[in-house]
Amino acid sequence: MLRRILKGDASKESRFRDFEGRRPPLGAWPYLAASIASTVRFKLTGSRAALPWLGYRATRRIARIVGPGTRVLEFGSGLSTVWFARRGAEVLSVDAHEEWVGRVNDWLAGIPGHKA
Repeated sequence: MLRRILKGDASKESRFRDFEGRRPPLGAWPYLAASIASTVRFKLTGSRAALPWLGYRATRRIARIVGPGTRVLEFGSGLSTVWFARRGAEVLSVDAHEEWVGRVNDWLAGIPGHKA
């Protein structure tokens, strides 16, 4: 499993390179531990942290501006919906999959101020 985590697949020299063979910029390396922890968590438990499906740097920057009173329009609901709502944002998500929307609403149920 460790070999697969490090190697990735046949299309890349290693996971530590992008699809064009370049190494990540130095600014990305501090997020390596979080990325590995996220991967291990998913492999072991099948669950993910309630984070937007964005890069760690983008999530960090967005976290600085999203809070109570922020209004978010999102196409496709999911863990990002929960992440925004936990920060006090008013989230309007557009999603075509009714069953999935129900699941996301279950996740949101305990968040104060949430309306389905």
